[in-house]
Amino acid sequence: NARHGGVYVPVTDKTRPNPYLSFDPTRDIITDTGVKYTKINPAYMTRLVAEIAKKEEGAIFHITSLRPVRPENRADEWESSALREFEQGLPEKLELASIEGQEFYRYMAPLVTKKACLKCHARHGYKEGDIRGGISISMPAKTFISIEKAQSLNIGTHYLIAYMIGSLAILLYQQRVRKEAQAAQTSLEQKETLIKEVHHRVKNNMQIITSLLSMQSGMTDNSEAKEMFEVCSSRVRSMALVHEKLYGSRDLGNVDARVYFRSLIDEIMSLSGPSNGVRAEIKIDEVSLSMRTSIPCGLIINELVTNAIKHAFGPEGGTINVELQDLGDGSIFLSVADNGRGLQEDPESLKDGDTLGLRLVHILVKQLNGTLKTTSDNGLRFEISFRAG
Repeated sequence: NARHGGVYVPVTDKTRPNPYLSFDPTRDIITDTGVKYTKINPAYMTRLVAEIAKKEEGAIFHITSLRPVRPENRADEWESSALREFEQGLPEKLELASIEGQEFYRYMAPLVTKKACLKCHARHGYKEGDIRGGISISMPAKTFISIEKAQSLNIGTHYLIAYMIGSLAILLYQQRVRKEAQAAQTSLEQKETLIKEVHHRVKNNMQIITSLLSMQSGMTDNSEAKEMFEVCSSRVRSMALVHEKLYGSRDLGNVDARVYFRSLIDEIMSLSGPSNGVRAEIKIDEVSLSMRTSIPCGLIINELVTNAIKHAFGPEGGTINVELQDLGDGSIFLSVADNGRGLQEDPESLKDGDTLGLRLVHILVKQLNGTLKTTSDNGLRFEISFRAG
């Protein structure tokens, strides 16, 4: 929307002409057939989305500024504080705060004035690079807090269910937006623009989920719960990275495997810290994978590399080798190996997976219609073959 200076929609009771665009001579147009269209600028579109989110999800979206043009956009005390911090260089803000006596998880990111914004905002004195406001998202905290209070001994099962429900919700959200996009757009350029916006929003939503999981991890003293929050956060980040790469790509359906997996492994290694003595050697062929294939592959690599960092080595550290080959006949070969302590028992004993992570790997391999082979010789090695669908 911002890239094109706004989009036009038919005038209805719910999409009336924006009075704050009255200065724009192209705000309203009439087609040759007499249909009236009005321009929806980014701020107006955000308000429309906010109304839907509040009605359906209870979430509060608010676009605001220290110098609002529209009175309803005036910042509250928490937002005003965040906006002043953005002007000092803070990239984003997330914390538990109160709204009218009720606790909310509140997240806010700045709106930076870009060249495309000047058409509407230069008249208010903004220059390129200025912080002209921000977008805040507030979600009721009672749901998250009640989950923490209701923890039981079977914590692994609870978080697995939460993870599956979250994944299903994200999948349903993507399907819903994709259907709406296909029905609403009539040209290839419009479809590409909308799909890019979908990837961007899904990526941002996943980053919010990651931030909430990290915050929840810091609020609990239960070591098992803390570890489960961190594992779930890592899995969400690996999926969010796919959407980040698709958003910046010209090919909206496929991911550059070399760029995506190298970025993913680098992030996993950086989160583990440089002092553990573990390093990664990466060898990935130049190949494009569909989003349907990239997400399970990314989750598999996330699980196996993280597992090796945690359990394969002693204080002296070691090496993790990740290799992905395009076999040229439509098949892909993926291996993750370490030179650590290996296994005392038969590697085939892992086939049913004795941990949530290994069970997830087997589920994902089946999702790829692939095969998994495990060997233990001077370390532990996982070999996976599947079709590049």
